[in-house]
Amino acid sequence: MSTQPHVKLRHILTVLGLAAGLASQPVWADEPEDPNALHLTAKSVTTITRDVVPGAFNTTERQIPTMQILNLRGENIAGSGIFAYGSGFSAQQIASNSLPPARAADLAYGYVGWDGLDHKVRIQVGRQFVFSGAPRYVFMDGASAIVRLPANFRLDVYGGSAAFSNFDHAFDAPVVGTRIAWMPWNVGHIAAAFQDISGSTEATRRTVGTDASLRIKTVTFTGLYAYDLLGAGMQEARIDGTWRPFPWLGIFARGEARDPLAYLPRNSIFTAFVQRTDGLVGGGFDIKTPGALYGNGSYDRYIIADGHMDGYRAQLNLGLRLDEKGLYRTGLTYNRMFNGDNGYDQYRIWCRGELPAHLVAAVDLDSYFFMAPVRGVSQSLMATAALRYNPLNGLTAGLDGQIWTNPYFTSQAMALVSVTITDALFRPARVAPPPPPKKSDDDEGRGGSPVAPGLAINDRPLMMRGAL
Repeated sequence: MSTQPHVKLRHILTVLGLAAGLASQPVWADEPEDPNALHLTAKSVTTITRDVVPGAFNTTERQIPTMQILNLRGENIAGSGIFAYGSGFSAQQIASNSLPPARAADLAYGYVGWDGLDHKVRIQVGRQFVFSGAPRYVFMDGASAIVRLPANFRLDVYGGSAAFSNFDHAFDAPVVGTRIAWMPWNVGHIAAAFQDISGSTEATRRTVGTDASLRIKTVTFTGLYAYDLLGAGMQEARIDGTWRPFPWLGIFARGEARDPLAYLPRNSIFTAFVQRTDGLVGGGFDIKTPGALYGNGSYDRYIIADGHMDGYRAQLNLGLRLDEKGLYRTGLTYNRMFNGDNGYDQYRIWCRGELPAHLVAAVDLDSYFFMAPVRGVSQSLMATAALRYNPLNGLTAGLDGQIWTNPYFTSQAMALVSVTITDALFRPARVAPPPPPKKSDDDEGRGGSPVAPGLAINDRPLMMRGAL
């Protein structure tokens, strides 16, 4: 292969991310959705990759992968309280110089449920993420329920099998858990949780913990602590604070300590090398001014491997709305990452605008400058141009092109073709309401009310001064 696998994956995800960002801002304004209907989105994405100039491996390789993604969502379908959410994909490798064509398919998530009794009970079944308190989330195939009890208590229970990337290990790792929380109105909450995953050497975990939050005017604190019963030690501890002195400004700080051993599979060969605690402390801000400026920034200091990789990361994102509706935007990004051995500075500039004939265009220049050369190369550059054509509400076609240079090849080109269809394409167009009756000059002059209903001649409202 001409590139390392993780580099190739990062490359593809970069363009997919830009494509998703553009597609999320269609030219057409969506018609109001029926809140009691089931909504569908189907998307097909095909990429074509080619090394323009061979790089470190002195070979060129052509790959054409394609993926179809189907999403569905519905809340309170037909007013029944039944809801459904799901996302699945099918992927094919159309062409490759070194690999035979391959196919893959999986369900990212998918579940159905019922929300009733005045929102006091919510039950769902399927492949889902469940908030589990101190361990945060568990991804599983099974059933979960939320019950709102008197005195501001909430009970969460769930059970099933811990989910993997596909169905090959279905039901290999039974999981059960519960969480009970007390949530006094507009003050915060305090909760206790228990989770057990067993039956598989790949994901055995038994955790107890607590999580809490506290709101004091414009300040919010959240925290959690998880204890690993099998490892007899801390699994994770975290505290976050947010202060919003103005509606358009938020300031936050965070600190975290984690034992990575508690998250590794029990049969992992790395368990012998991670007898340590990783730590992080940092803070940042987000801003959305009443004007055109918006953005965010942060700085984190982290310690990995007991100080052997003591580094930091900093980032600043600024965006500017160039028109009142926000159809034209531009932005800048700066990132710095250092891991104790090497790092990079990233500079990115992008702009987006709406063109005539239902077109949206964007350009993106993304550059990396390494603190120490990698394979003798000290910088990387990605230049991307994207176009979205939205001829109908619910139908979007996209075309992206990118040139990328990095330490693994001198130059590579990639094209991405996408088609997105939503159920808005099949909804009937909204009929504009008739214009309100015109007031007479006398009414407008003295602030009078419209003519009484039913008082009309020849089906036209009866007005003064010859309005007939």
